[in-house]
Amino acid sequence: MRRVGEKAAELERAIEEIQQRVSAFQKDLDEYRSVLSAIYENYALVEQALLCAQEVRRTVGWESVPERCSGVESYQADKGLVLVKVGDSTVWLDIRLDLKGNVIEIKKRIGELERKLETAMNKKREMEEQLKQIGEASLEEPRLVIRPREWYERFHWTITSNGFLAIGGRDADQNETLYRKYMEESDIFLHADVHGAPVVVVKTRGRDVPETDIREAAYLTACYSKAWRAGLASIEVYWASGVQVSKSPPSGEYLSKGSFMVYGKRNYLSIPLELALGVEKVESSVYGVYYRLFTGPEDLVKRRTVSYVVLRPSNQPVETVAKEVYGLIVKGLASEFISVNDIVERLPGPSVVVKTVKTWG
Repeated sequence: MRRVGEKAAELERAIEEIQQRVSAFQKDLDEYRSVLSAIYENYALVEQALLCAQEVRRTVGWESVPERCSGVESYQADKGLVLVKVGDSTVWLDIRLDLKGNVIEIKKRIGELERKLETAMNKKREMEEQLKQIGEASLEEPRLVIRPREWYERFHWTITSNGFLAIGGRDADQNETLYRKYMEESDIFLHADVHGAPVVVVKTRGRDVPETDIREAAYLTACYSKAWRAGLASIEVYWASGVQVSKSPPSGEYLSKGSFMVYGKRNYLSIPLELALGVEKVESSVYGVYYRLFTGPEDLVKRRTVSYVVLRPSNQPVETVAKEVYGLIVKGLASEFISVNDIVERLPGPSVVVKTVKTWG
């Protein structure tokens, strides 16, 4: 999402360009109106000059028109035009038309310019209103500061009750990256038999992981799968040890990107499609105090955050829900650290807020 300052600068440039067109249209319009007025004031003289030009061109040729016809200053033979003096101005008239026909053409041109001028002015006013709204919004919304971001924040992630980091792929490429770069044989591998479900890896560092923590990590696999967009109430998630996972398929079979073979026992968990999203306060000796978003099951999120919402699948657009969540748990506390776009990135899909908990405000 582009920053407010960039959008405002773009609008200012567009307004300036439109103003230049407005000025050009207005100048041409004033000139045509002035000429039309002068024609009416000198109608007989202009008509005589045009009739003379028509006759001389027909009987003698273009070259003799200026010297034989009073008021004719020049001509454009290829276009059939003569330049006629009209009061203090000059105007190009079509020699193939009588003066009445030329007046009609001038009025048409005036009408075209009036329409172009009106369209340009309306567009300018529309852009000026947008610029005004951006200016008002910038006064209301605090400037986002740069907060530290951990390496794992480019994935889906959570930290379980006993401090185990769980990271999940956002797409097939990230699923591959997790397997090839980050998963070790002692880690826990989670997935679901649903197309588009993310691979989730629990980093064990050689420690035993309680099933409660595995279940907490399983929410990433379940909620960020396509089952959320399908509006399901729950799905089955399985887990296995990292040593059981391979990219080598049985003979004669093929594994697509982001797919894996799991050999041996799979352990299944039924996970409800319900996700908590909260604001976590982080106190760092290096960066000081800052806020970030944290997701997971409600019991986990409520222990780590100062405010949170609980979400379920629905048909409300992601952008709409993100703005609602921002107003419910971010605005007034962590606005300078968390944007609506940050929330969009953490939502599993179209949702509805079913619960809000705040410990401030």
